[in-house]
Amino acid sequence: IPSPTLIPSIMSCGNLSVLSAHASTLEEEEEERERELERARALADLYSSRADVDRVVRKSKSWLKGDREFMLQAVRKSGKTLRHASEALSNDKELVLAAVAQNGRALAYASDELHADRQVVLQAVTQDGCALRYAFTRLADDREIVLQAVRQNG
Repeated sequence: IPSPTLIPSIMSCGNLSVLSAHASTLEEEEEERERELERARALADLYSSRADVDRVVRKSKSWLKGDREFMLQAVRKSGKTLRHASEALSNDKELVLAAVAQNGRALAYASDELHADRQVVLQAVTQDGCALRYAFTRLADDREIVLQAVRQNG
């Protein structure tokens, strides 16, 4: 703590704005560290062999549901957790492909754009033929996709 005789010199030299900016930067860094710690804890919960992945994701902070790495790990363990992803991530093709590879019916939670993506729909019906119900009509009429769905579900 500065001595009372230094306070006027700190204020008169414009150092108060520098100190204020530095304090603000320190607060932002502390918030970032807290977020990283929370993210690490949530990822550890996902990796736990006993974890109910859907519950872990559902109870996570909203910003984590927009964290690509966190959600990618979640959908790889349980495709249905795609339903908790942010809108931007439900339109992330790689993330959605990982989700439907694990659970074809996760296609229900993908963006409209990816419901119309042939590669995504084919991956979904390869995992679960019933995922065909979530495909856009033009893809539900695609011969290869329909045959794959029939093969998968007999």
